[in-house]
Amino acid sequence: MQNNNTMDEITELRQQMAEMKRSLDKYNIVNQNLIKTVMKKRTQGLNWIVNAEFILLPFISLFYLGLCAALDMSMWFAITCSVACLVSALVDIKTMKVSKNLINRLTLKELRIYLLKQKRSRKLQLAIEMPLMIVWLIWFLIAFFDNKKMFGDLVDSEIFMWIKIGIIAVTFIITLVVIMVLFSKSQKINDAIINDIDTIQDTSESVDE
Repeated sequence: MQNNNTMDEITELRQQMAEMKRSLDKYNIVNQNLIKTVMKKRTQGLNWIVNAEFILLPFISLFYLGLCAALDMSMWFAITCSVACLVSALVDIKTMKVSKNLINRLTLKELRIYLLKQKRSRKLQLAIEMPLMIVWLIWFLIAFFDNKKMFGDLVDSEIFMWIKIGIIAVTFIITLVVIMVLFSKSQKINDAIINDIDTIQDTSESVDE
């Protein structure tokens, strides 16, 4: 009789354990779905920027081609700008964009690894692209303000020279600030998502214990 009672208790305990496991699995699934929904919302802005790069690329290329043709400037300005924008946009697909398909396909652990790699790649991209962009910008602005077809005899004026230096300096600062703000914002978005994933995983481990 005592053995039967013991077996009943063991069976009941097993059923309770199985029910707890099912509840835990449901809890983890709900949390994963929640974090992925939040992730999609947080990355919308970055994804939009990458998509906008490809949309604007033809217009940027045509603008510089037209400008260089109209002012008899070197076509290398338009060519180098177009190539640089295209390469940067293609790299941004890996370093900036986090698509919905990717979020749905990867596990939270895999997404965490992907986001960390993305942050490192983004730093490398910044270190390479920013100096090249600044050199190109200064090169173009100097040639633009020295263009006599655009500014005539003003290019020989000392006052105009200081205006040119001032505009180049301001443009340089604005470009630098915009790049760093965008870089900082994208890194913070990744950090926030990684922290959310860590919180969910820590909670799941606590429940398991």
